[in-house]
Amino acid sequence: MESDSLLKRSAAGLLLVILLLTAPLAGVMVAGESPLPYLQFPPETFHVEQPAFSWTIFTAVLLFIILTTWPFWKRFSAGEWKPDQLPGSQRFPA
Repeated sequence: MESDSLLKRSAAGLLLVILLLTAPLAGVMVAGESPLPYLQFPPETFHVEQPAFSWTIFTAVLLFIILTTWPFWKRFSAGEWKPDQLPGSQRFPA
């Protein structure tokens, strides 16, 4: 019985490893490119030109974060949020 369970876990682990190794290479081949650059060792890095910093995008993302989290910060800082007042906060098992 236990050896059957061990065999199933081993097979699942082996399948996971196979998928993790072959799925990315299969995706490269489906895209019509050669997988050889991904298999070379040691891997070579290439210099990538980074885009310029955009204050507009930074400000937009910052405002989005502030606006979406503001109600939580306001309630938390006012002391209105207490863990024992949350629904389902009774001791388990009741």
